[in-house]
Amino acid sequence: MNTEFTFNSRRSPVVCLHGCVATSQPLASTVGLDILKRGGNAADAAVAIAAALAVTEPCSTGLGGDAFCLFYSADTGEIRGINGSGRSAQAQTLDFMESRGFSAQSPPSVFDALNVTVPGAPACWCDTKELFGSQKLSLPETLSGAVELAELGFPVAEVTHPEVDKYSKTQLWLEPLRNLENMETRVLPGQSGQSHR
Repeated sequence: MNTEFTFNSRRSPVVCLHGCVATSQPLASTVGLDILKRGGNAADAAVAIAAALAVTEPCSTGLGGDAFCLFYSADTGEIRGINGSGRSAQAQTLDFMESRGFSAQSPPSVFDALNVTVPGAPACWCDTKELFGSQKLSLPETLSGAVELAELGFPVAEVTHPEVDKYSKTQLWLEPLRNLENMETRVLPGQSGQSHR
């Protein structure tokens, strides 16, 4: 195995005694660490982090998408998973699709509304808490950090702003919101460092 790296790291390794959290967004990491400090476990922290990322990095994750959980229990040595993929609508049966002229050889366009699934992330978060959570924190307590970020606002991260800005310019559903007063700090993140609610 080659242990030579092209770039030398100037960061110290992370050393922890009672838990560690790492995400792409420092505020989300703080939310997860707070859950651990309040007696939650890794599953509780993961749900709190996912919700915080849905607020602080809406271009990366969110309630409207899918989620997956892979959980290792140190007590039992067991690894379990949850598939939080969205389901198709109940009425979208094979007969329904065939009546519209679709088949495995001739599927609907990838942009067809028939490809939209029911978001799986919210159910996955609830299932993760129920199956693997510490049972010390309720779901509202677990989500309180994300709620606080959404209600009080947060500084827009430098790496997040260009992605949200690029994404938002392609979304027709945002057009009615563009005329709102203070739109850059209330609806869409403004420049990096500005507060967003």
